[in-house]
Amino acid sequence: MAPDGSRVASLKVSSAQAASLRASLILRGAGATPGDPSKVTLRFAGNDGRVFEQSGASFAASGNDIGWSPTVSGEDLLVELSLPAGLYPENFSLSIPQLSHLDISPTASPRDMMTIAIGESDSCENDIVCRANPTTGFTSAAKAVARMVFTTSQGSFLCTGTLLNNTNSPKRNLFWTAAHCISTQTVANTLQTYWFYDAASCNGSTVSSQATTLTGGAFLRHANTTRDTALLELKTAPPSGAFYAAWNSAAIGSTGTSIVGIHHPSGDVKKYSLGAVNALNSSIDGKSPLYRVVWSDGVTEGGSSGSGLFTVASDGAYQLRGGLYGGTSYCSAQTSPDYYSRFSDVYPTISTYFGQ
Repeated sequence: MAPDGSRVASLKVSSAQAASLRASLILRGAGATPGDPSKVTLRFAGNDGRVFEQSGASFAASGNDIGWSPTVSGEDLLVELSLPAGLYPENFSLSIPQLSHLDISPTASPRDMMTIAIGESDSCENDIVCRANPTTGFTSAAKAVARMVFTTSQGSFLCTGTLLNNTNSPKRNLFWTAAHCISTQTVANTLQTYWFYDAASCNGSTVSSQATTLTGGAFLRHANTTRDTALLELKTAPPSGAFYAAWNSAAIGSTGTSIVGIHHPSGDVKKYSLGAVNALNSSIDGKSPLYRVVWSDGVTEGGSSGSGLFTVASDGAYQLRGGLYGGTSYCSAQTSPDYYSRFSDVYPTISTYFGQ
Protein backbone atom coordinates (compact mmCIF):
# COMPACT_ATOMS: atom_id res chain seq x y z
CA MET A 1 0.00 0.00 0.00
CA ALA A 2 1.30 3.45 -0.93
CA PRO A 3 1.40 6.34 1.59
CA ASP A 4 -1.70 7.84 -0.04
CA GLY A 5 -3.69 4.66 0.61
CA SER A 6 -3.67 3.43 -2.98
CA ARG A 7 -2.87 -0.17 -3.80
CA VAL A 8 -1.17 -1.85 -6.73
CA ALA A 9 -1.66 -5.37 -8.04
CA SER A 10 0.36 -6.80 -10.91
CA LEU A 11 0.58 -9.88 -13.07
CA LYS A 12 2.60 -11.14 -16.02
CA VAL A 13 1.39 -13.03 -19.08
CA SER A 14 3.99 -14.77 -21.23
CA SER A 15 4.16 -16.54 -24.58
CA ALA A 16 7.50 -18.08 -25.49
CA GLN A 17 9.30 -16.61 -28.51
CA ALA A 18 6.68 -13.94 -29.16
CA ALA A 19 8.01 -10.81 -30.84
CA SER A 20 5.11 -8.92 -29.29
CA LEU A 21 1.92 -9.60 -27.35
CA ARG A 22 -1.48 -8.16 -26.67
CA ALA A 23 -4.33 -9.49 -24.55
CA SER A 24 -8.06 -8.99 -24.14
CA LEU A 25 -9.06 -8.17 -20.58
CA ILE A 26 -12.35 -8.05 -18.71
CA LEU A 27 -12.38 -6.02 -15.48
CA ARG A 28 -15.51 -6.22 -13.35
CA GLY A 29 -16.61 -5.35 -9.87
CA ALA A 30 -16.79 -8.39 -7.58
CA GLY A 31 -17.38 -9.50 -4.02
CA ALA A 32 -19.72 -8.10 -1.41
CA THR A 33 -18.89 -4.50 -2.38
CA PRO A 34 -18.11 -4.48 -6.13
CA GLY A 35 -15.69 -1.78 -7.20
CA ASP A 36 -16.08 0.63 -10.11
CA PRO A 37 -13.67 -0.35 -12.94
CA SER A 38 -13.48 3.29 -14.09
CA LYS A 39 -11.66 4.10 -10.84
CA VAL A 40 -8.84 1.69 -11.73
CA THR A 41 -5.79 2.63 -13.79
CA LEU A 42 -4.11 -0.12 -15.80
CA ARG A 43 -0.53 0.07 -17.02
CA PHE A 44 1.00 -2.24 -19.60
CA ALA A 45 4.64 -2.87 -20.42
CA GLY A 46 6.69 -5.23 -22.54
CA ASN A 47 10.37 -6.03 -22.61
CA ASP A 48 11.46 -2.71 -24.12
CA GLY A 49 10.56 -0.55 -21.12
CA ARG A 50 7.72 1.38 -22.82
CA VAL A 51 4.68 1.82 -20.58
CA PHE A 52 1.09 2.39 -21.77
CA GLU A 53 -1.68 3.59 -19.45
CA GLN A 54 -5.43 3.14 -19.84
CA SER A 55 -8.50 3.61 -17.68
CA GLY A 56 -10.19 0.52 -16.30
CA ALA A 57 -13.34 1.74 -18.05
CA SER A 58 -11.79 0.48 -21.31
CA PHE A 59 -11.99 -3.07 -19.96
CA ALA A 60 -15.38 -3.01 -18.24
CA ALA A 61 -16.94 -5.48 -20.67
CA SER A 62 -20.46 -4.96 -21.91
CA GLY A 63 -21.68 -7.31 -24.62
CA ASN A 64 -19.11 -7.32 -27.42
CA ASP A 65 -17.26 -4.35 -25.98
CA ILE A 66 -14.22 -6.25 -24.70
CA GLY A 67 -11.07 -4.17 -24.34
CA TRP A 68 -7.63 -5.10 -25.59
CA SER A 69 -4.28 -4.13 -24.17
CA PRO A 70 -1.79 -2.19 -26.26
CA THR A 71 0.63 -4.29 -28.30
CA VAL A 72 3.90 -4.54 -26.39
CA SER A 73 7.29 -5.83 -27.48
CA GLY A 74 8.66 -9.17 -26.36
CA GLU A 75 7.30 -12.40 -24.93
CA ASP A 76 6.11 -10.89 -21.62
CA LEU A 77 3.11 -8.63 -21.05
CA LEU A 78 3.22 -6.95 -17.65
CA VAL A 79 -0.10 -5.68 -16.32
CA GLU A 80 -0.34 -3.37 -13.31
CA LEU A 81 -3.61 -2.32 -11.71
CA SER A 82 -3.57 0.80 -9.55
CA LEU A 83 -6.49 1.12 -7.13
CA PRO A 84 -7.24 4.39 -5.30
CA ALA A 85 -7.60 4.54 -1.54
CA GLY A 86 -10.69 2.73 -0.32
CA LEU A 87 -10.65 0.06 -3.04
CA TYR A 88 -9.16 -3.39 -2.64
CA PRO A 89 -8.21 -6.21 -5.02
CA GLU A 90 -11.09 -8.30 -3.68
CA ASN A 91 -13.49 -5.65 -5.03
CA PHE A 92 -12.64 -6.69 -8.59
CA SER A 93 -12.26 -9.65 -10.89
CA LEU A 94 -9.89 -9.63 -13.86
CA SER A 95 -9.96 -12.22 -16.63
CA ILE A 96 -7.86 -12.58 -19.78
CA PRO A 97 -9.91 -14.59 -22.28
CA GLN A 98 -7.55 -14.15 -25.24
CA LEU A 99 -3.85 -13.61 -25.89
CA SER A 100 -2.50 -12.63 -29.31
CA HIS A 101 1.05 -13.86 -30.00
CA LEU A 102 2.70 -11.89 -32.81
CA ASP A 103 5.71 -13.35 -34.57
CA ILE A 104 6.95 -9.90 -35.49
CA SER A 105 6.72 -6.62 -33.65
CA PRO A 106 4.38 -3.98 -35.11
CA THR A 107 7.31 -1.58 -34.75
CA ALA A 108 9.80 -3.88 -36.47
CA SER A 109 12.22 -2.50 -39.01
CA PRO A 110 11.20 -2.41 -42.67
CA ARG A 111 13.69 -5.22 -43.32
CA ASP A 112 12.01 -7.44 -40.71
CA MET A 113 8.54 -6.49 -41.90
CA MET A 114 9.39 -7.84 -45.34
CA THR A 115 9.58 -11.34 -43.90
CA ILE A 116 5.79 -11.29 -43.54
CA ALA A 117 4.95 -9.08 -46.54
CA ILE A 118 1.80 -10.10 -48.38
CA GLY A 119 2.80 -10.05 -52.03
CA GLU A 120 6.02 -9.19 -53.76
CA SER A 121 9.02 -7.05 -52.91
CA ASP A 122 8.32 -3.43 -52.12
CA SER A 123 11.44 -2.14 -53.86
CA CYS A 124 9.41 0.27 -56.00
CA GLU A 125 7.55 1.85 -53.08
CA ASN A 126 8.18 5.55 -52.35
CA ASP A 127 8.90 6.92 -48.88
CA ILE A 128 6.72 9.90 -48.04
CA VAL A 129 9.85 11.87 -47.18
CA CYS A 130 11.39 11.18 -50.59
CA ARG A 131 8.87 13.17 -52.61
CA ALA A 132 10.55 16.09 -54.33
CA ASN A 133 9.07 19.52 -53.63
CA PRO A 134 5.99 18.23 -51.79
CA THR A 135 3.02 20.57 -51.67
CA THR A 136 1.34 21.64 -48.46
CA GLY A 137 -1.68 19.57 -49.50
CA PHE A 138 0.44 16.44 -49.79
CA THR A 139 2.33 16.83 -46.51
CA SER A 140 -0.91 17.64 -44.67
CA ALA A 141 -2.76 14.61 -46.06
CA ALA A 142 0.16 12.37 -45.09
CA LYS A 143 -0.28 13.47 -41.48
CA ALA A 144 -3.87 12.17 -41.58
CA VAL A 145 -2.78 8.62 -42.43
CA ALA A 146 -2.07 6.06 -39.72
CA ARG A 147 -0.90 2.48 -39.59
CA MET A 148 -3.39 0.10 -37.99
CA VAL A 149 -2.96 -3.05 -35.90
CA PHE A 150 -6.10 -4.92 -34.87
CA THR A 151 -6.99 -8.37 -33.61
CA THR A 152 -9.63 -10.89 -34.66
CA SER A 153 -10.25 -14.49 -33.66
CA GLN A 154 -7.75 -15.45 -36.38
CA GLY A 155 -4.90 -13.26 -35.10
CA SER A 156 -3.55 -9.72 -35.39
CA PHE A 157 -3.42 -7.85 -38.70
CA LEU A 158 -2.24 -4.66 -40.40
CA CYS A 159 -4.21 -2.10 -42.43
CA THR A 160 -4.15 1.66 -43.08
CA GLY A 161 -6.67 4.35 -42.18
CA THR A 162 -7.22 8.08 -42.66
CA LEU A 163 -8.45 10.73 -40.21
CA LEU A 164 -11.25 12.78 -41.81
CA ASN A 165 -12.27 16.39 -41.33
CA ASN A 166 -15.74 17.29 -40.03
CA THR A 167 -17.63 20.36 -38.85
CA ASN A 168 -18.61 19.08 -35.42
CA SER A 169 -17.60 21.08 -32.36
CA PRO A 170 -15.61 19.63 -30.80
CA LYS A 171 -14.26 17.86 -33.86
CA ARG A 172 -14.94 14.11 -33.99
CA ASN A 173 -12.08 11.70 -34.55
CA LEU A 174 -13.53 10.02 -37.65
CA PHE A 175 -11.27 7.43 -39.23
CA TRP A 176 -11.84 5.90 -42.68
CA THR A 177 -10.72 2.39 -43.63
CA ALA A 178 -12.01 -0.81 -45.27
CA ALA A 179 -14.74 -3.13 -44.01
CA HIS A 180 -12.55 -6.15 -44.78
CA CYS A 181 -10.19 -4.73 -42.14
CA ILE A 182 -12.77 -3.87 -39.46
CA SER A 183 -16.52 -4.47 -39.72
CA THR A 184 -17.56 -5.30 -36.13
CA GLN A 185 -17.43 -3.47 -32.82
CA THR A 186 -15.57 -6.40 -31.29
CA VAL A 187 -12.65 -5.88 -33.66
CA ALA A 188 -12.88 -2.08 -33.53
CA ASN A 189 -12.22 -2.33 -29.79
CA THR A 190 -8.82 -3.85 -30.54
CA LEU A 191 -7.56 -1.07 -32.80
CA GLN A 192 -4.13 0.40 -32.14
CA THR A 193 -2.84 3.12 -34.47
CA TYR A 194 0.63 4.38 -35.29
CA TRP A 195 0.93 8.05 -36.27
CA PHE A 196 3.80 9.75 -38.11
CA TYR A 197 5.23 6.28 -38.73
CA ASP A 198 7.53 7.65 -41.42
CA ALA A 199 11.15 7.14 -42.39
CA ALA A 200 13.45 9.56 -40.59
CA SER A 201 15.14 10.31 -43.93
CA CYS A 202 14.63 9.40 -47.58
CA ASN A 203 15.13 5.64 -47.94
CA GLY A 204 16.44 5.55 -44.39
CA SER A 205 16.29 2.51 -42.13
CA THR A 206 15.10 4.28 -38.97
CA VAL A 207 11.67 5.59 -38.01
CA SER A 208 10.96 9.26 -37.36
CA SER A 209 11.34 10.37 -33.76
CA GLN A 210 7.82 11.83 -34.08
CA ALA A 211 6.23 8.37 -34.38
CA THR A 212 3.44 7.96 -31.80
CA THR A 213 1.33 4.97 -30.78
CA LEU A 214 -2.35 5.47 -29.92
CA THR A 215 -4.29 2.87 -27.93
CA GLY A 216 -7.90 2.58 -26.77
CA GLY A 217 -9.74 1.22 -29.80
CA ALA A 218 -12.57 2.83 -31.75
CA PHE A 219 -16.32 2.94 -32.12
CA LEU A 220 -17.67 1.37 -35.30
CA ARG A 221 -19.92 3.96 -36.94
CA HIS A 222 -20.43 2.34 -40.34
CA ALA A 223 -19.48 -0.81 -42.23
CA ASN A 224 -20.65 -2.02 -45.64
CA THR A 225 -19.01 -5.29 -46.61
CA THR A 226 -20.29 -5.22 -50.21
CA ARG A 227 -18.85 -1.77 -50.86
CA ASP A 228 -15.91 -2.47 -48.48
CA THR A 229 -16.32 0.79 -46.58
CA ALA A 230 -15.86 1.40 -42.87
CA LEU A 231 -16.00 4.52 -40.72
CA LEU A 232 -14.61 4.40 -37.19
CA GLU A 233 -14.44 6.99 -34.45
CA LEU A 234 -11.28 6.77 -32.37
CA LYS A 235 -11.95 6.55 -28.65
CA THR A 236 -8.71 8.41 -27.93
CA ALA A 237 -7.86 11.73 -29.58
CA PRO A 238 -5.11 11.53 -32.21
CA PRO A 239 -1.74 13.01 -31.27
CA SER A 240 -0.93 16.67 -31.70
CA GLY A 241 0.02 17.40 -35.29
CA ALA A 242 -2.33 14.85 -36.84
CA PHE A 243 -4.29 16.32 -39.75
CA TYR A 244 -8.00 15.93 -40.47
CA ALA A 245 -8.04 15.21 -44.20
CA ALA A 246 -10.45 16.76 -46.66
CA TRP A 247 -12.90 14.59 -48.57
CA ASN A 248 -15.23 14.97 -51.53
CA SER A 249 -18.68 13.40 -51.49
CA ALA A 250 -19.07 13.60 -55.27
CA ALA A 251 -18.17 10.60 -57.41
CA ILE A 252 -15.03 10.80 -59.53
CA GLY A 253 -16.48 11.82 -62.87
CA SER A 254 -14.06 10.63 -65.53
CA THR A 255 -11.43 8.05 -66.29
CA GLY A 256 -7.90 9.37 -66.50
CA THR A 257 -8.34 11.36 -63.28
CA SER A 258 -5.00 11.57 -61.47
CA ILE A 259 -4.94 9.97 -58.04
CA VAL A 260 -2.56 9.56 -55.10
CA GLY A 261 -2.45 6.72 -52.58
CA ILE A 262 -0.90 7.20 -49.12
CA HIS A 263 -0.45 3.96 -47.23
CA HIS A 264 1.60 1.56 -45.10
CA PRO A 265 2.42 -1.40 -47.39
CA SER A 266 3.26 -4.53 -45.38
CA GLY A 267 3.11 -2.33 -42.28
CA ASP A 268 6.20 -0.46 -43.46
CA VAL A 269 6.84 3.25 -42.95
CA LYS A 270 4.44 5.47 -44.86
CA LYS A 271 4.62 5.43 -48.67
CA TYR A 272 2.91 7.15 -51.58
CA SER A 273 1.82 5.94 -55.02
CA LEU A 274 0.80 7.94 -58.10
CA GLY A 275 -1.57 6.84 -60.83
CA ALA A 276 -4.90 7.34 -62.56
CA VAL A 277 -8.45 6.00 -62.48
CA ASN A 278 -9.15 3.76 -65.50
CA ALA A 279 -12.67 2.55 -64.61
CA LEU A 280 -15.40 4.18 -62.53
CA ASN A 281 -17.68 1.22 -61.80
CA SER A 282 -15.85 -2.08 -61.38
CA SER A 283 -16.39 -5.21 -59.32
CA ILE A 284 -14.08 -7.89 -57.94
CA ASP A 285 -14.59 -10.69 -55.41
CA GLY A 286 -18.24 -9.73 -55.05
CA LYS A 287 -17.35 -6.17 -54.04
CA SER A 288 -18.92 -3.36 -56.05
CA PRO A 289 -19.05 -0.69 -57.23
CA LEU A 290 -15.35 0.14 -57.03
CA TYR A 291 -12.90 2.48 -58.73
CA ARG A 292 -10.21 0.66 -60.73
CA VAL A 293 -6.82 2.38 -60.77
CA VAL A 294 -3.42 1.79 -62.33
CA TRP A 295 -0.15 3.11 -60.97
CA SER A 296 2.65 4.95 -62.73
CA ASP A 297 4.83 5.25 -59.62
CA GLY A 298 4.66 2.87 -56.65
CA VAL A 299 2.08 0.13 -55.95
CA THR A 300 0.10 -1.22 -52.97
CA GLU A 301 0.60 -4.32 -50.82
CA GLY A 302 -0.91 -6.12 -47.88
CA GLY A 303 -1.14 -3.57 -45.06
CA SER A 304 -2.17 -0.88 -47.57
CA SER A 305 -5.78 -2.07 -47.31
CA GLY A 306 -8.20 0.65 -46.25
CA SER A 307 -5.82 3.44 -47.25
CA GLY A 308 -7.23 6.55 -48.87
CA LEU A 309 -7.55 7.29 -52.56
CA PHE A 310 -6.93 11.02 -53.00
CA THR A 311 -7.56 13.50 -55.78
CA VAL A 312 -6.16 17.04 -55.74
CA ALA A 313 -8.58 19.97 -55.71
CA SER A 314 -7.98 23.25 -57.53
CA ASP A 315 -6.75 24.83 -54.28
CA GLY A 316 -4.20 22.04 -53.80
CA ALA A 317 -6.09 20.22 -51.05
CA TYR A 318 -5.94 16.44 -51.13
CA GLN A 319 -9.48 15.06 -50.96
CA LEU A 320 -10.28 11.47 -49.99
CA ARG A 321 -12.51 9.68 -52.53
CA GLY A 322 -12.35 6.05 -51.35
CA GLY A 323 -10.34 3.31 -49.64
CA LEU A 324 -8.27 0.39 -50.91
CA TYR A 325 -9.97 -2.99 -51.22
CA GLY A 326 -7.11 -4.77 -52.99
CA GLY A 327 -5.82 -5.74 -56.39
CA THR A 328 -2.99 -7.30 -58.32
CA SER A 329 -0.38 -4.56 -58.57
CA TYR A 330 3.17 -5.32 -57.56
CA CYS A 331 6.53 -3.94 -58.52
CA SER A 332 7.10 -6.06 -61.63
CA ALA A 333 3.44 -5.64 -62.70
CA GLN A 334 2.90 -2.01 -61.84
CA THR A 335 0.02 -1.51 -64.26
CA SER A 336 -2.00 -4.44 -62.94
CA PRO A 337 -5.08 -2.81 -61.41
CA ASP A 338 -6.03 -2.07 -57.84
CA TYR A 339 -9.57 -1.41 -56.62
CA TYR A 340 -10.89 1.26 -54.25
CA SER A 341 -14.25 1.80 -52.56
CA ARG A 342 -16.26 4.90 -53.47
CA PHE A 343 -16.79 7.38 -50.64
CA SER A 344 -19.61 9.03 -52.61
CA ASP A 345 -21.75 5.88 -52.51
CA VAL A 346 -21.96 5.70 -48.72
CA TYR A 347 -21.75 9.38 -47.84
CA PRO A 348 -25.55 9.83 -47.63
CA THR A 349 -25.69 7.18 -44.89
CA ILE A 350 -22.79 8.62 -42.87
CA SER A 351 -23.14 12.36 -43.48
CA THR A 352 -24.57 13.07 -40.03
CA TYR A 353 -21.27 11.97 -38.45
CA PHE A 354 -19.57 14.78 -40.36
CA GLY A 355 -21.97 17.41 -39.02
CA GLN A 356 -23.79 17.69 -42.35
